[in-house]
Amino acid sequence: FAALLMISLYPRVYGEKFLNIKDQLFLATCCMAYWGIYLYLSHERKIRYGILAGGMFAISTCSRMVGVMFPIILIGYLIVTDIKDQRYTLKKISFLKGTYLPSLVKCIGDYLTILVSYFVIWTIGTPCVWFQNIFKEFYSAFTYFSYYDAWEGTSVFAGQTLHFTQMPWYYIFVWLGI
Repeated sequence: FAALLMISLYPRVYGEKFLNIKDQLFLATCCMAYWGIYLYLSHERKIRYGILAGGMFAISTCSRMVGVMFPIILIGYLIVTDIKDQRYTLKKISFLKGTYLPSLVKCIGDYLTILVSYFVIWTIGTPCVWFQNIFKEFYSAFTYFSYYDAWEGTSVFAGQTLHFTQMPWYYIFVWLGI
């Protein structure tokens, strides 16, 4: 509740509504994605919460391509904690004994649950890839939005549209002070 209150009362959020409305949607989907991470980790990595988290990550990616960071961050975190907690190590995996193989399969299953649900929901939310190669189109979209050059170097400050070279020295202090 406190996070919702902080976001809704932050004046910068209301200022962005007039300049770039897509950021508002991405902010909401980021909150959903963080909630998905919280649910997945707090419910001991249950499959249904992995599917839910993957879906929330996909919705975030559908609004802005930078949403791809959420599954990467979560799976990276899971790998690091699995190694730290010694859920699997190369020394312990023995196919002859078979004692540690189930834990390795469970860990890989956790990662795949998130990724599969992510790509399924992303595909459903992106109709242009329905009859295409999903991974090729995903890569194409990722590279296209990586080279975004549409910004002309202007920003609104004190009611005026200024080029970034014309910003006054106190711009950053005013921006952070708001």
